[in-house]
Amino acid sequence: MALQRSEKFLNAMKDVREGGMSTRKAAQKWELKKSTLHDRLNGSVNFDRRKGPSPVLTKAEENKFADWLIELANRGFGLSKDGFLKAVKKFLDKDGRTTPFKDNKPGNKWFGSFIKRNPKVKLRKARPLEKKRARISKDAVDTWFTDFEAFLIEKGLANCPAQIWNCDETGFDLQGRAGTVIGPSNRKHAPYRVLSGSREHITMLPCFNACGQWMPPYFIFPGKRVPVTFNPLEGGVEGSIFSMTETGYMDTQTFYMWFANHFIPNLPPARPVVLLIDSHDSHLDLETFQLAQKNGICLYALLKNATHLVQPADVGLFGPMKKSWYKSVREFSQRNPNSDINKRNFCSVFKGTWEDVMSPSVLVSAFRKSGIYPLNRNQASGEVLVPSTKPSNEEDSPETGCTQTTATVQAFDALEAALSTPARKKYRRRMEENYDLDGSPTFMAWKKLYTYSSSSSQQTKSTNSANEASEPDLRGYMVFQTRETTSNQLNSSGEVLKEILTYPTLEPKGPPKRKNLKRTLPNFVSGPEAMQLLLDEKLKKARQLAEKQKKMRDKEAKKEEKRKRSEEEKVRKQLERDLEENKKRTKMQAMREQGRLER
Repeated sequence: MALQRSEKFLNAMKDVREGGMSTRKAAQKWELKKSTLHDRLNGSVNFDRRKGPSPVLTKAEENKFADWLIELANRGFGLSKDGFLKAVKKFLDKDGRTTPFKDNKPGNKWFGSFIKRNPKVKLRKARPLEKKRARISKDAVDTWFTDFEAFLIEKGLANCPAQIWNCDETGFDLQGRAGTVIGPSNRKHAPYRVLSGSREHITMLPCFNACGQWMPPYFIFPGKRVPVTFNPLEGGVEGSIFSMTETGYMDTQTFYMWFANHFIPNLPPARPVVLLIDSHDSHLDLETFQLAQKNGICLYALLKNATHLVQPADVGLFGPMKKSWYKSVREFSQRNPNSDINKRNFCSVFKGTWEDVMSPSVLVSAFRKSGIYPLNRNQASGEVLVPSTKPSNEEDSPETGCTQTTATVQAFDALEAALSTPARKKYRRRMEENYDLDGSPTFMAWKKLYTYSSSSSQQTKSTNSANEASEPDLRGYMVFQTRETTSNQLNSSGEVLKEILTYPTLEPKGPPKRKNLKRTLPNFVSGPEAMQLLLDEKLKKARQLAEKQKKMRDKEAKKEEKRKRSEEEKVRKQLERDLEENKKRTKMQAMREQGRLER
């Protein structure tokens, strides 16, 4: 494979500086011009300089931008292409650089070249992550795994994968996704794809163990009444059952029905059994816990807000299942362009997805990837726990620690360029033999710069091993700036980079606005402690309800008494008015009678 031009220069410079080869011979060996190689040796031109105008950013600055983009992505605040180009424009504006770009903002062509020059970064599709999940720390994950390991050992389930189960709900929309299609290349707009079905949502609850065994699915359809004109399960997975809720989502009563009428009857006879559940309110119910205790089942809660890390269904099952479901919806739409997916035929369409995904290899892999079985807390790697865990300080900035190293390398390169080839060869031989040249201040200065440059390069290599794998070893040879670049200009650019390359962080979550007992239950949610807490809470709520009802009765009694008094007052006033009217009528009659007698 032919070497690139920059690699040839790098090897030639290495032969001259380390091998003691003359510039002429090195240029002949690597098929380079002597004058061109000499310019790179004395630092007037970068070793990777190409034809054309000078680059907008130096190699060092591009490397810092690339490291910054990687760290932002790891923290969960990755930039889009436009966001990155705006950051570069901000840097160029503040640094006062003139560029050929319109308004100093690079375009798509420059961005594509930047990606080629920095292969460690590329555009990737981001996954959404809620803030409460981003706040999960490595310590919290380690604590949960420690408690879970102790629980498995206590129950004798550490080596019993067939008795470790997991269940969780997931929703399926009946329209699917449009996906990608093959269409005309000369059309400006993307082609349409007709979607079947409606926006209705159907919930499905799978349950499987660490051996790859599964139970038939449990469906929850939206609605108030069970359909009588058709069977929703017709053509579906054998043994599946369904329930109806008004919203189509799981609630406490529905989960109890699944646990009592589906999970327990389909469970193998081996006991005890641990069922891993999330901390959703619909799963935390005293009656469910009591039923689990009677049947030798231990309900164990996964780490709150971390099911995307430790729940087997979330980690290794739902992703392939949704992908297969969307494929099934598209195939159904192609075969039946005039039909829609609805409650009547959902289960029959979903059967192909179930058979495609629910294989022992996928289920066992889901437990392994989540670290549940075999127990491995390191599966929740640091990469997925980085968001919001690091403060935005100077130590985290890619600029810190690089400026001094860059200046040292530049000084070392400048000194070596000023030395003759025999002197460089002699100095390096003295370093290998580990003794000094007495009375030579030039050697002492060269030694200090060589030592510091070597140690800095080794530290950089250890912290960026992935980057080193794709790039040649540039220690001692990279010249980041030309000789005309002054130290004041370097410091100015470095300060601007420090200002631009910062990291957003999430503040620690404050106390909850309202206390929720279910959020404070121990992980062993069906254990005696948790059941006692729920029982106490139930009694407390019963007392509160009784007090509330008593207050309502007292309030109603007062209202009734007030109403009676009001009625009595109305009757009394009416009687007084009637009596007054009678008096007036009697007086009028008397006056008429007296007038008649007088006439």
